[in-house]
This record gives sequence, structure tokens and C-alpha cells, in this order.
Amino acid sequence: MLCSRLRLRGVSALRYHHGVRPSARASASRLPPKRVFGSSPKPQDVKTSRGDVSLVMGFAAGGFAGVVSALSGVGGGMVLIPAVAKMTTMPMQTVNGTCLGGLTAGATAGAWNYSQADSCNYPLALLTSIPAIVFARAGVKAAHSFSSKTLSSIVGFGMLASVPLIVLKNSEFMANLRSKSDNGDDDSSNPLDLQYHSSNALVAHGNTTPLTDMIAQDPLAFAAANARYVVVGALAGFISGLCGIGGSMFTTTYLTAGTDMPQSIVVGTTLVSVLPMAMSANYFNYKNKSIHFPTALKVGSSLVVATYFTSKYILQYKVPEDILRAVLATTISAAAIAMIRRPI
Repeated sequence: MLCSRLRLRGVSALRYHHGVRPSARASASRLPPKRVFGSSPKPQDVKTSRGDVSLVMGFAAGGFAGVVSALSGVGGGMVLIPAVAKMTTMPMQTVNGTCLGGLTAGATAGAWNYSQADSCNYPLALLTSIPAIVFARAGVKAAHSFSSKTLSSIVGFGMLASVPLIVLKNSEFMANLRSKSDNGDDDSSNPLDLQYHSSNALVAHGNTTPLTDMIAQDPLAFAAANARYVVVGALAGFISGLCGIGGSMFTTTYLTAGTDMPQSIVVGTTLVSVLPMAMSANYFNYKNKSIHFPTALKVGSSLVVATYFTSKYILQYKVPEDILRAVLATTISAAAIAMIRRPI
């Protein structure tokens, strides 16, 4: 009897010595397990620690997005945003801001190459950029009013909506629309329409009158001929802030289907017009702390390299437009489905 009591007291003393009271055993067992420093994370820890993208995956995603962006002027964000969203558990607002930061650097490299090849409509790019800057802030504010799932769905359905117009650009359907438009009293052949302006003179119509003089002669006609581009720019800026894709999707889709400009000039014009509104959205994203800088640096560096060399190749060897549009439409569709199906 005495020996059993001594053994029980010895066990109790050991428990007190190690800081475990008998009454606290049940409560201690209910506490969440603590991760020991240096040990491998448990499955529940992995999800909360995936706030960054690995170097290899960041370079791969940024490089592919840069190739797509240089080929078409649209699609870089459509590739990059789903990839970063899939590889991390960052909120969708942070994913958008981070990707937009990298895409801005890549668009700068592509815009430089297209401008050097004289494949850019600067007045049209300026006209779409000014309203885009104004409405980019509204898009950023609206983005913080939506849940991640809602914002992912908006991005995904926006991608899908652009696919038919890109695929049908050279189809009979679009040709019939353009022919009907040419027979009507619209701005399709109006020399004041900025789509026909390439330099200081309207060479496309054999009109050597400087554009500034034509605007001074009839400013109301100029405003009427180009009001649609202001609306396009405003919507592109809002989309840039809301969805983090720089508005290039909407701008390129409209300039492709709604104007007579060659595709190379459409791409160059879009890349140039994206820069001001993307920088504006980057500023507001920075103020709202919606940019993850390590990830932006990884994807941005590969975006610059891929966009620069791909645009050089496209301009030099003139890759067929139909092939580029087919690749682009496939990429957009796959990325859109991934965004729509993304979990909360």
C-alpha cells in the first residue's frame, strides 16, 4: 500500500515538473498542435503559406504571358492571372494588382518594338488612354467591393465574351457588317476618324492636310467621329482596375472588329494605350496594398524578356494573322474556364 502511494506521488511530481497539471491534460489536448521550428508543414499549414510563387513557375508563367501579349496585344493578363491565382492563395485583389505590375513592364518592351516599326496609331492610343486613367480608379475601388469568387467570375466571363469577335474577324459575317457600314452614312471613311491617321498627315486617304488643322476647322465633326473611342477607353480603364488585365482585352477586341486598321497596328496601338492606364491602376493598387512585390518581380522580369523578343520575331517574319488569332482564342477560352471554376 505504501509503495503504491509513493509511486502515485512520484508520477504526479513528474507531471508538475514538466509543467503538465493533471487537471490541464484535457484542455491541453484540445489546443491546436503547434508547428515545431524547422519541421515540415502539415497539410493545413500549406494552404496559408502559399503567398508566393516559386522562381521557376514565376518565370514560366510570365514568359508564356509575354509571348501571348506580344503576339496579339491581348491575353497576357488572361494567362498570368489564372496561373498566379492557381499557384497561390492570395486574395483575388492582390493577384490582380501583382499581375498588372508585371504586365506593365512587359507591355513597355512590346510597345517599344512596335513603335520602332511604325506600327502604332499614337493619336488613337492617346484618345483611349485619357478616359482610361480617369476610370481606372473607379475600377480599383469597385474591385474591393466584390468577393474573390465574384471577381474571378467577372474576369472569366469577360474573357469568353471576347472570343467570338476575335475568331470572326476575317469571316464573311464581319465582312458583311463592314460592307453594310461602308454603304451607310457613318464614320467608316471619315478622314477625321483617328483610325485612318498614322502620322502628321492622313496619307491613307491621300489627304495631306495636317490633322490639327482639320480638327480646328470642324471640332464638332471630329468629336462625333471619335466619341466611340472615348467610351472604349473609359470601359478599358474600368476593366483595368476591376479585373487587373490592363483593359487590353476590351481595347484590342473593339479595334480588331470595329476598325479597318491592320492587326499589327492594332497590337501596337493597344500596347501603347495600355501603359498610362496600367500605371494609373498600379498606383492605386499600391496605395491599397494590393501588390505582392516578390511575385511581381519574378513574373515581370520574364514578361519583359519574352515580350521583347517575341514582338521582334513577329514584326520581322510576319507570322500569319489567322494562326495568331487561333492560338489566342484557344488560350483565352482555357484561361476563362479556369477563372470561372476557381474556388472561393
